[in-house]
Amino acid sequence: MKNDAKSNLILTPTPDGSYTLKIADKDETYHSVNGARTESQYVYIEQGLARINKPSIRILEVGFGTGLNAYLAWQFAVQHQKQISYTAVEKYPIQPDNLPPPEFIGNDSGKIAVWKMLHQSKWDAEASIDNNFQLHKKLDSIENTVFNKKFDIVFFDAFAPSVQPEIWSTEIFKNIFFTLEPGGILVTYSSAGLTKRALAEVGFQIERLKGPPGKKHMLRATSPISFL
Repeated sequence: MKNDAKSNLILTPTPDGSYTLKIADKDETYHSVNGARTESQYVYIEQGLARINKPSIRILEVGFGTGLNAYLAWQFAVQHQKQISYTAVEKYPIQPDNLPPPEFIGNDSGKIAVWKMLHQSKWDAEASIDNNFQLHKKLDSIENTVFNKKFDIVFFDAFAPSVQPEIWSTEIFKNIFFTLEPGGILVTYSSAGLTKRALAEVGFQIERLKGPPGKKHMLRATSPISFL
């Protein structure tokens, strides 16, 4: 689905000092044109990561994309002195040269260095970004990935169900359900009926929340504390 060919990706500024990438030959973007940073901060950090009350947190991201979610998670880890282990699964990675530091980072050399490290770190290898943040980018499809550890939270940031319905299937969500710790959560920008039905079918407790700018709703799904 994704194509990292430079000629096929259009870097598109958004109002909050961030950018999204538009696939030139498809009507699809990696993030919201209403504010990429605003969307990711609200959906994945405020409604997701900030709800995990643990000193050490394991995150799974479905779709590394532009690396924006990973950067915001790193920022959260530093601000709140959390230890984060971040695993991202991406089948079609974007070349780092196509991903300049976003404007909102400014001229802070330390933050720019982190942005570059997130993108230049090797695939299928562990990388220590700093004392608070460990990264493992897996070059694979979510359908084929087998995990040997449990996660506290999943950032489900694949392309829309209307574009990639196979990624939003009951089978995918079932596999993810069993990779979560009891009480773990999954957050996604999608509130499509297909998404809600698939999540409910595998046993998630679903909350439909107010969405970020440009979207009415988003979803937060929680796995049961106990399976008894």
